[in-house]
Amino acid sequence: MRQRFSNGDYPRDYEDARKRFLAACSVNDIVTDRIVHPLAGPNGETLSTDVAWLGSATARHLVIVISGTHGPEGLMGSACQTRIASALAAKGLVDAAVLLVHLINPWGTAWRRRQTENNVDLNRNFRQFENSLPENPNYDALRAAIHEPDYALAGEAIDAFRAERGARAFASALFQGQYVDAAGIGYGGDQPTWSNRTLRAILDEYARHSESVVIIDLHSGIGPYGHATLLHMGAMPEARAARLRSLLGPGVIMFDDDSPHMPYPLSGDLCRGAAQQLKARSVIPLLAEFGTYEEEVLLALQVEDCRLQEFGGVAEDVRRRLQDFFYPDDDDWKDLVCLRSLQIVRRMLYMRQRELGVDVG
Repeated sequence: MRQRFSNGDYPRDYEDARKRFLAACSVNDIVTDRIVHPLAGPNGETLSTDVAWLGSATARHLVIVISGTHGPEGLMGSACQTRIASALAAKGLVDAAVLLVHLINPWGTAWRRRQTENNVDLNRNFRQFENSLPENPNYDALRAAIHEPDYALAGEAIDAFRAERGARAFASALFQGQYVDAAGIGYGGDQPTWSNRTLRAILDEYARHSESVVIIDLHSGIGPYGHATLLHMGAMPEARAARLRSLLGPGVIMFDDDSPHMPYPLSGDLCRGAAQQLKARSVIPLLAEFGTYEEEVLLALQVEDCRLQEFGGVAEDVRRRLQDFFYPDDDDWKDLVCLRSLQIVRRMLYMRQRELGVDVG
């Protein structure tokens, strides 16, 4: 991993992240609302998702920025949202608004787990559970190894799986999502989680008057260090896709159109779940993924974290490494990520306002 260059200007943990975010909102006269989570944090602290609204209450165009879908990624997302709140509060948002959903999975952020309190990957939980659920044959083949109590035997079985099926199949097993093993990795749940229900309630309340919506779900961990990979979670007409790429860069991936080139299929994700809820409106669902370290590190950490939950052991080391993977102790990386996220929000405001015929100068 890279050398660290941190001077303490960014949040250190859940409580510090929330404090900084609310302070930025308060000093800029931004109204916030708090939705309390039913469980406490590791120090007995009250956990919550906080919501902040910037701009006109009757705006036709809304940009929603969500942080903390995967717990340890929440500190990065919180830093970005704090920067966005400070930068845009004094700006005249013409017929537009920004909704900041701060730490939608507060339990995961506080406890430094990618999952929710139910061991659910929230980004696989947005689906209709009464319908048939997708299968993950690679996970089925790896399941016994993940739950093998003997660490050496588990390692041998995982190595054998990778030798037989390859690295891509291993990543698919862990990240594609599965709906059969509640104690395993990538579990999508059997019903909507607290975070799922909370986000849906927020959308019902805050997005009901908007004609067009951009959803930006902030993530970290995958891709080149500091680079933003942007995925449009759906199909889009070619002309509009070209317009989107002209504003955000040529590397924007149209997930549905490019799905044959993606490493594994994905369903139940937050972006498309939110977009389906808002389907009566014009919606652009974007997942912004900011790269950190090598994927191999994350794969190993996911296995260690799962085994720790099942068999016990010293959690602090794994939790620290998980947070460091998703939130590098490097202020250059954090500066870059915050600036890029602010740029994305500004450009999506510009794009939608132009499309609605608003004079933005």
